[in-house]
Amino acid sequence: MTKEPVITLEEIEAALEGRVYLVSHGGVGSEELTKKLQITYPKILVGPEARPFRGAFVHTPMPPRHGSRMGIYLYGELYQAIVSQMRRHPGNPSKLKNDESYPFIHSIDEMSRIQDDDPFGIATQFNNFCKADVSYPIIYVKRESLKITFPVLAELLGIQNPENWEERERSTKLSSLTDSERGKLQAIYGRLNTLMSEYPDIAIQQGSNLSLSYNNPRRSGFNRLISHNQFILKIIRILKKLRNRVKIVLGFTS
Repeated sequence: MTKEPVITLEEIEAALEGRVYLVSHGGVGSEELTKKLQITYPKILVGPEARPFRGAFVHTPMPPRHGSRMGIYLYGELYQAIVSQMRRHPGNPSKLKNDESYPFIHSIDEMSRIQDDDPFGIATQFNNFCKADVSYPIIYVKRESLKITFPVLAELLGIQNPENWEERERSTKLSSLTDSERGKLQAIYGRLNTLMSEYPDIAIQQGSNLSLSYNNPRRSGFNRLISHNQFILKIIRILKKLRNRVKIVLGFTS
């Protein structure tokens, strides 16, 4: 069967010219964050199923190569995110795989029966965004640190008097999984879950323009960053406010 994409890269790049976007693997509050950061998308239909652009794009597996002003990639809380989507958005794997024919996933048992090392599509998306070679900055934000990093994102986007980020209790509990389900989930995504947990709370990437790193939140000051991009310098200035509270990396690579 020929793969039919949910959305094409050409459609994405045309729609996001000069815009800020937010992408996630789902199940991490990206819809609420998009609203609070006042990120908007054009009201157009895309793909063979004529989906609204926002719905087709927000879990795309590949960042646009150029044209966007800035990207935000939200990731983390992997097990919770997967289980939550099975209950609320079982069709999201088709967006992460960018394949209209990809099956819905309603349970861990269903996921474990799919002959694919990455049945939900999250590992591929995470790898694609971490190694992105794009012409604009991407900010990587870990879901677990969002309460701390949200004010910085709001300032970066010039939002006046932003709302506070309020954590909501998840309705989906990992404690409700059976030992068998938990074992299957860990067998498929345990390595990725460990990798995400080791990654920084917030990071910036823009190809070769960012090659120095700040990995230790206890170390005073930042290495001098060689860059002529004023927008990048604005990001660095704002992120300095977090240096003693979260782990920050400049020049993000997986």
